[in-house]
This record gives sequence, structure tokens and C-alpha cells, in this order.
Amino acid sequence: MIRSTLRSVRHALGALAVVSLLSACGGGDGDAPPDRVEQSIGPAGGTLAHGSGASVTVAAGALAAGTTLAIETSLAGSGPALPSGSTPVGAMFDITPHGQTFTLPVTLTLPFDPALVPAGARVSLLKTSAGAAGPWVEVAGAVVSGNRISATVTSFSRTLTLVLPLPEIVRAPQSVTVTEGQSASFDVQAFGFNPPFTYQWRRSDDGGMNFTDLSGETAPTLSVANARPAGAAQSGDNGAQFEVLVGSVRSAAATLTVTPLVPTTAALSVSVVGSGSVASVPVGIACGADCSEAYPLNTVVALTATPAAGFVFSAWSGDADCSDGNLTMSAARNCIATFTASTAGTWQQLGGALDIAPADRSVFPSVALDSAGNPVVAWLEEGPASNIATGIHVKRWDGSGWVQLGDDLTNHRHPLVRFFDAPSIDVDPTTGQPVVAWSESSDGNPVGTAYNVYVKRWDGSAWVQLGGALNVDAAAGARQAKIKVTASGTPVVTWWETPNWTAAKFWNGSAWVRFGAQDFVSTVPTGSQDAAGTVLTLDAAGNPFVVFGVAGGPFAAQGSSTGWAPLGNGSPRTTPATAFAWGAANDAAGRLTVLFMTRDGSSTAADATTVRVRRIENGAWADFGALVLTADRNTRVAQLAFAMPYGTSLPIASVGIGTFGSSSGTYAQNFGRWDGTAWQVLAPSLPELCSIAVRAHAGTPAGAAPVIACLRVVAGNLDVVVYRLAP
Repeated sequence: MIRSTLRSVRHALGALAVVSLLSACGGGDGDAPPDRVEQSIGPAGGTLAHGSGASVTVAAGALAAGTTLAIETSLAGSGPALPSGSTPVGAMFDITPHGQTFTLPVTLTLPFDPALVPAGARVSLLKTSAGAAGPWVEVAGAVVSGNRISATVTSFSRTLTLVLPLPEIVRAPQSVTVTEGQSASFDVQAFGFNPPFTYQWRRSDDGGMNFTDLSGETAPTLSVANARPAGAAQSGDNGAQFEVLVGSVRSAAATLTVTPLVPTTAALSVSVVGSGSVASVPVGIACGADCSEAYPLNTVVALTATPAAGFVFSAWSGDADCSDGNLTMSAARNCIATFTASTAGTWQQLGGALDIAPADRSVFPSVALDSAGNPVVAWLEEGPASNIATGIHVKRWDGSGWVQLGDDLTNHRHPLVRFFDAPSIDVDPTTGQPVVAWSESSDGNPVGTAYNVYVKRWDGSAWVQLGGALNVDAAAGARQAKIKVTASGTPVVTWWETPNWTAAKFWNGSAWVRFGAQDFVSTVPTGSQDAAGTVLTLDAAGNPFVVFGVAGGPFAAQGSSTGWAPLGNGSPRTTPATAFAWGAANDAAGRLTVLFMTRDGSSTAADATTVRVRRIENGAWADFGALVLTADRNTRVAQLAFAMPYGTSLPIASVGIGTFGSSSGTYAQNFGRWDGTAWQVLAPSLPELCSIAVRAHAGTPAGAAPVIACLRVVAGNLDVVVYRLAP
């Protein structure tokens, strides 16, 4: 949970020795502390040394004019409160002037007593950058040599060496059940002042009596490939237990349960391309055919098959090289087309169109499920003419009809034109009530910097605004807000702050608060071309993940009490392609999974668009199944949607496609569900563009069916309609 992630560390000394740099300005106003040294340093740079071994080295050009810098030992107790459970292991210093900044980084070196550092501990440099009571933040790149630690900083403050507590495991590995042949994943989440932590996964095959280290498994996530039940040809995995050491802290063990695969027999009529025999066999068709050509995995090109009723093609397999997403075989090898029972459902429309005024145009629907499993939808309603917006509205399905929740949520009124971005909606699982985020123009300018992000929460009878505008810079525009609510009821919002940055904050009950000391998710500029693609998701512990566009592909980062950290070497990009839009979710193992679209940028008739899914595996991005879609440059990918039902690792992906140059404005939205092995058809495609909502919290009924909110064109008018998936 965000609240648990941001809480103070607990009392328990031992694993980490830390040198910390605090942005405090207290001390120094009374009697001068002892052991003060000072020196005037100018544009040429220089070094200020203290008799204790502390020093500051200023690079040439870091200061524009001569400035008197000082190092002095600080009086005990004069600084901000130490972290709970910490113990000083060196003197406290004031580096002044407090708040002095430099145009180039300067090198700070501090002494500490190695005898006070526990064996195996890692020495780090921490700071607080939000005032005396601000959060502690680790300074990256600190280097230890003997009894000194050095790091580069850009401002001065009070310094102190500390021993901090052990890391705390906030989410232990969870037991997993998979079917034979599937992969099983386990993960751990730890919190503490000194990440990244060390990890070592261990396995027991005797009911937890003895555990042995798994070689090379030193990441927060463990994957067990091709799981087998007991008695299979290879060593069985059923009943195996897994634990992980985070530093020296041992997690609880999780159990892997593997259920045997029961083949399904289907009578199939198959026509084979090339020479060879044809045979009808359970599940697959084995053919001694010449399959030397490459065939796409999720199409029936090599074999034209008519399966028995209720069975659909699912995958190619055999003696093949599938590493590039295609099936390639040499002559006289086996080609196996696998057919499985179809699980496709049907779409049932809930009521009529949601428009407040039937003649209005309703656009940009966002949908979530409430605590009863019923959809709640927010959308932007325009007048009969485009860009004459009437406001943002919300309706909830009560089981028999649509109920409007209050009136227009927006704050600004203009006599002629009103401009808003698409709303984003989620449901607070602690109350079952919706929370909506959106951005709107305060001056009626559709392209200016007067856009502000706001959030309102439904209290059962009225919309209540949470704080004021969320903008980091009041003079900048804030656009494309996305919102999620943690299991403990904490709203988290991310948005694009014009012109080049992605920001995020969470609501602490009385104000919007940034993550650590970071106003923005990354120092990498977003760029306006990918602004609409920013997405937000949460893991089971409430930790936020933000994905947004940069040149070359999406950029992903995880938020915590110390700020934002890039994931998977920063990006699931496919250089040199450019990413346009995507979705993201976390599975039951806490792995970030991303759906995104790329275009290869060749600007030719063969210019290809691909839609793929990737997720974090052992700290790096890995393809999730085969490509979702490959299309030529004449095909428009107009809408991508992605969702992961709570407690599962089986995502739902939706791709809306059309054709460039088409004057009809018609599209097809296709829906697929991952069954653990391949993408299967979820339900029939619709001639509409849709967003998806699934069970997102433990409090939502386990049997709640996925719903979609779609944009439908009727006689030139735009309506929002909602469907629920039925078996």
C-alpha cells in the first residue's frame, strides 16, 4: 500500500551503514560550533578540507563568483530527528551556506568509523531535500574508500553518518497454482532506506525441511519454466517450496502446485501445404510435411483446418525455431497445429446510450467496476457541434438501469467554448465510490498552458474535490490525467505537464504529495507526441507504475517513498520503432506487463505497425507470447486497451483497427485473452472503439465479468454504450 510503503522504517538495527545528507537549515545561529574551517572559492574551483577528513571539492565553473564555503562539526541534537532505529557512526557536520547551489556537481567526502559498521553492510549517502522534516533520499553513485565515502551533490546541508535498520519484507512470495507446462512466477517486495537490496532465492523439495540456493536467481522475481507434476519424465515441481533472502532477512515460503494437463480429443479435417501424411490425433495434428517456409504463429497458413464444433486454432509447435515470432522448420520435421476448446463469450449491452442529451456527442469513455461488480463510466459530453463541450459526467449501472451521479464535474465555465481532456475513473475499494481525474482549460484556450488537473470523489450524494489543481508548475499546462486508487483508499494521479514532463502525486488525506523528492517521474522528457499514451497501474501493495512515451519506445518507472526508479533498463522499447499508445497492468506475481504499438518508421509501403506485450522478467523486459498484431502502413491502430483481472496473470488485450483514407469512420475492436499459453478470442469484435474494466481489487466480487465502454457512431452522432461479457 502507498501508506505502508511511505511509513517510517521500523526498529531493528543491523544491515546497512549509511552516511546521510540532510537539507536542514537549523544550527549555526547561536554560538559557533567548534572545528570550523572556511575558504573563499571562486569560478576557478578549489578544495575545502576539514581536519576530520571531511572535504568539499568544487569543480571549475561550478560557481559564478567568489563564495565563502565552510565545514564545521555540528552540535549533537541540533539537526532534524534521526530515522527510527538508527545509530550515529560518525560526527555531524554542517556544510554551509545552507541551500548553496552549484551549476556543476561538487564532490563531498565524509569520514565514518568502519568499526561501527556491521559486517557485510553497504555504506550509502542519504539526504533529505524537502526541508528539515523531508523524506530521506539516497544520493546515487556514492563510493566508499577506507573510512571515507564520496559522492557528488549540487547543494549544501547538514551531514551525518548513520547505521540504519534491516530491510523489511512488505510482500512475501505468494503460493501459485499452474497447469503442467506453464511457467510459474514468484516475487518479493522489500522496503528500506538502502535499496537496491541483494536477493537469493532458495528451493525446498522436502516440505520446507531443507532449502538450497538456486544458482543465478538473485532478482526480486523468480520464474519456474515448464512446470511439471510429480511423476513426470523430468523432476517434478508439484509441492516445491520457494523462499528468498533479502539481504539477511528471510521471507516466508511459497508453494508451487502443478496440476496435470488433461488432453482434449478433437476430430479434425486438415489440409496440408506440401507433401506428407495427414492424421487426426488428440489435441494436435502431426504432419511429416515440408514446412521450410516461415509461417506466423497465430494464423493458419500452413494448415487449413476445420476443427470440431467448439474448437479453435491456438498455436504452432513442433521441431521449430520460434525465437523471432515465426515458426520455421526444415524439411521432414513435424508441424503440429494445436486446437483447444473455445472460451469465447458474447457481449451483452447494458441499457441504452449514456448521453445526458440525446443530440449531444459523447466521447472519451473511461470505465471501472464498483464494489458490486457493476460498471461506473465517466465521459466527456459535447454539444451537437464538436468542441462545444457541456462537461464531464458520470453514470453507474445499478443492475437494471443507468443512474447519473451528480451533475457536470468541471470547474470553469466559458460562454462560448469549453475545453477538457478525457476523464479517468477508478473506484475506491474502501467505500465502493468512484474517483475521477481530468484536466480542463481555465481560459477557454484549447492549446494554451492554462490546463489544470483536478480530482473529485463521490461521497454518496455529491462530488467532493480533493485539494486544488495538481500542477507542479502553475504556469505550465497539465494534461491527460490518469488515476488509480490503492486497496487502502489512497488516490494516485499521473499526468503530462507541458511541454516535456510526466508528473505524479498521491493524496495523503489532506494534500497532494509527491513521491520522495521527485516532482517528475523521470529526467527523460516525455515529448508532446506521446503525451496521450501515459498510463498508470498499481501492484498489490499499492506501489505505482507509470509508463509514458519517449523517442524509441515506452519508458517505465516504479514509484516509492524515495522517488521513481526506471524498470527493465528504463524502457520496453523496440528501437528504432516509435511507440504511440499502450496499456499496463501488474499480474499476480507483481510483474509489470505493458501493451504497446510501434511503427518501424521506414515511410514506405511496407511500413509495418506491430502491437506486442512485454513484461518484466528477472529485472529485464521479455516478450509475452507472440505478437498481438502485425499490420501494414495502411492499417490504422486507433485504440489499444489492456487489463489484468485481480489475482491473475491472464491479461485481456483489445486492439481497435481501421484503414487510412477511409471516409466511413468505421473500425473493428478485437478482444483477446491470454490463457497461459497463447492469445485466445475473448468475444466477437465490435465496430466500435472501447476501453476495458475488470476486477481490480480484492473487494470486487470474484465473479465480476469484464465490461467495456465503447464509442459508437449512429447516423453521424457519437454515443457511449456499455457491454458486459457473458459466457
